[in-house]
Amino acid sequence: MLIFILFYSSLAFSERASLLVYKVWEKETPAYITRILVTEKYVRLDDGNDNGDFTLFDRKNKAVYNVSKEDKIVLSIEPITKSIPKNNILILDEKKTIDLNAPMISGKQPFRVDFLANGEFCGSVMAVSNLMENALIGLREFRQVLARVHLDTQAVQPDILLTACDLASNIHAPTRTLDHGLPIEEVRGDDKQLLLDLNDEFDVKASIFDIPEGFRSTKLTSLPAI
Repeated sequence: MLIFILFYSSLAFSERASLLVYKVWEKETPAYITRILVTEKYVRLDDGNDNGDFTLFDRKNKAVYNVSKEDKIVLSIEPITKSIPKNNILILDEKKTIDLNAPMISGKQPFRVDFLANGEFCGSVMAVSNLMENALIGLREFRQVLARVHLDTQAVQPDILLTACDLASNIHAPTRTLDHGLPIEEVRGDDKQLLLDLNDEFDVKASIFDIPEGFRSTKLTSLPAI
């Protein structure tokens, strides 16, 4: 009976998530780890520490929260429902190639997609299809919300000079590196990320998706310049 109670209790306080872990390199920044946890309700991004800072996307309410444990601050981005207008002068193109010599990933053949905007090379992704679909759906939703915020930022800061690739990646085609499958390696300029781990049935504490109580809350009305 005690074993059953302990088992039931652990289930009640755990959550099944899709897990992705990437190593990220950015220009003039030491490499770091990004852990992504996706459930039916949330997308959480952090450095792998359950008790550290994190970004939380509420999939139902379309709100984003940046939580700083050290400063005890929650920066919230409220839902933006406006649609993104079509950009008639932005011409997007993609080139897909398959390298039969590339190692298989979970029994699947990876492929490369190069992304262009107005003829400018924006970056590339090595991906595999039909893998970690639940995680990809959640990440697409998250990027679509951020795209609306970037659009608002552009509206209030029209002097920001954005390249065709910036407009494509951050506003008009924010999910295109996710639309072909799971990114194994993604390169954009001097930035790169490499998949280290994945698990579609990862158990985590349900409490890591809670916004801490007692933290100072402030609303973020726009994002920093792209």
